[in-house]
Amino acid sequence: MNIEKSITYIIEDQEWISKTLLAAIISNVPILNLAWIGYIIEITRNVADHDPEPLPDWSRLGQNFISGLLLMLAALIYSLPVLVIAIFPMFGIFLGFIPAEENLQEYAAGAFGIALFILVCCIVVYAILLSFYFPGVMINYARKGKFGACFQIREIFDIIFGNAGEYLLALVVAIAASIGIGMLISAISLLFVWIVCIGWILLFIVGAVANVWIGTIFAHLLGQVGSGYSTNS
Repeated sequence: MNIEKSITYIIEDQEWISKTLLAAIISNVPILNLAWIGYIIEITRNVADHDPEPLPDWSRLGQNFISGLLLMLAALIYSLPVLVIAIFPMFGIFLGFIPAEENLQEYAAGAFGIALFILVCCIVVYAILLSFYFPGVMINYARKGKFGACFQIREIFDIIFGNAGEYLLALVVAIAASIGIGMLISAISLLFVWIVCIGWILLFIVGAVANVWIGTIFAHLLGQVGSGYSTNS
């Protein structure tokens, strides 16, 4: 895996400034930012296809929007178990208003507390597993370009476990890059906050560009993982 390339390729594109600024704007506009998610998928696909200049332009804004929308729909479907479990406490609160004997209420409250603790643990575990699993969904979706690819469990497991070391490395590097760039932005903010008005504007711009940089690093790493898999698999 070429970690250095994932960090530097964005500035190797001849039009990287205009592409990055557009990405920074689009990624901060509600609803329209779904196109930014689709843009990440397009980068992943380009890297997987060994495109020498994987940073795309924004001529396919509409296609990227649809792509991002479908991926978010897939994420929502995968999150349904958590949403269903989260409804359970509402029943417990409702039962608390039902008249009952004092001993029965104490027993019900204790049982509800234990059940709630177990449910919270299940939600946390599921969220962790999903955060590990979903990048594989993104890779398969990028490679095949179809909504159904988000739910091809066997193929996604092949991507994740076919080269688990590289997959894990990609996630670790993406997290490390996010933390490192975040620390850099925090340091820069100490300089900008002293500039009245303009300082906050500059900080917002730098932060938006930094988020784009983090996203492109992540996309490139996923593309490298997906480069070894055929779209027909």
